[in-house]
Amino acid sequence: MPKTGPVAKGVFLSPQEQGDEVQRSTGNGWAVSRRRFLKYETSFHESDHDQDGFVDGQEAAAIMDRSEMKPADLAQIWHLADADADGRLSLGEFVCAMHLVHICRKGTVPVPESLPEELHGIAAGGSPQNAAQDSAASSASSPVLPCGAAQALAAPGGPTAGPSAAGSWLPSPEDLDDLRATFLSLDTSGVGSVGPEEGRMVLEQSRLPIDELSVIWQLSDVDGDGRLAPNEFVCAMTLASRRRRGTPLPEAAPPELLRAALGW
Repeated sequence: MPKTGPVAKGVFLSPQEQGDEVQRSTGNGWAVSRRRFLKYETSFHESDHDQDGFVDGQEAAAIMDRSEMKPADLAQIWHLADADADGRLSLGEFVCAMHLVHICRKGTVPVPESLPEELHGIAAGGSPQNAAQDSAASSASSPVLPCGAAQALAAPGGPTAGPSAAGSWLPSPEDLDDLRATFLSLDTSGVGSVGPEEGRMVLEQSRLPIDELSVIWQLSDVDGDGRLAPNEFVCAMTLASRRRRGTPLPEAAPPELLRAALGW
């Protein structure tokens, strides 16, 4: 089972803890953890509207502008990430751009003059390096479920089977519809994500031990923002349901679960 840090009273990181997270990231170079890579990959597929395998400038700007970074810094990040200078971002280049934004957006770390060495392989289409070490370093500060007595789970339902013979974690279309309805009922403010209290409420209904719920939260909240986006919610609910039926938890969030809510 993946390691988890101590159960906290809340799931939001304080400004000081956010600064500590940046220090940890840069202390391990610019390495991309497996969990962050999966989050960036999901964002890439959501942004690639024409499904051509690339994100163009307009599509990337829709995400990068949310960082509220200076235009000059965003332009430098684009220049660094677009390694082949073709005016669009492949998956690897997109991951590099998003990771540079993630680390530099708080202003603690300046945008580098050249692409960090740790990101060269990813820009060329590789997988994240030093993922195990980076993931372990980040897990200590990842938001976890707060303490609280587990509530009774509504009668067995939702995703019921473990991974198929082919290794798929995908819920059935019917179960996915149920999860979407549950998500919408919890997202009462319409912000597009489920907050920590709502997430705790529904996950504790699984009657799983708090330490396992903490692991499920950490695996699912791949961007560590203390909230569950639609894809993260599907991941958390499916992992909880299948763990309740004896399926071991994976070491990282299954990519197919993180893509299951595209289009919500």
